[in-house]
Amino acid sequence: VELVMWKDVAKSALWFGLGSMFFLSCSFSREITFSPISVFCQLGVMILGLAFFKDSVPQRQPVRERNFQLTEKDVLRAAGAVLPIANSIISTAQVIFSGNPSMTLKVLPVLLFGAKYGSLVTVWRLLATAGFFTSFTLPKLYICYSTQIHMIAENLIDR
Repeated sequence: VELVMWKDVAKSALWFGLGSMFFLSCSFSREITFSPISVFCQLGVMILGLAFFKDSVPQRQPVRERNFQLTEKDVLRAAGAVLPIANSIISTAQVIFSGNPSMTLKVLPVLLFGAKYGSLVTVWRLLATAGFFTSFTLPKLYICYSTQIHMIAENLIDR
């Protein structure tokens, strides 16, 4: 209890530091993992390369601008909140993957970094890290805000 509640700060800091070092060392260990971040970044690098190549090759007819937007016909009632966000994401993706050389030079390093080191971020590691930091944070927050928490709980029980 003293360790998690930070009553002995030196001892809690020591165990928190050792735990942090453990999770960082686990993050850089070599194991077979599947990371969606790495897959998405590698897919993005491929799409960016194809768009850049397509934009670099001279074409006879002028390139018409592609506009793809979702409409209310495509998405039913829930589209009211989702539609503006989806259109913003699609228009941003069109700008990013346009094949424009200056945009390619800006986006390519981020995608290459994600493709190379994205496998380090797995769901299991994220859950383990979140659990570790939560175990040191939540008890202290509960003690600091216990009166407010109890008042909210009593109000919910009364309702």
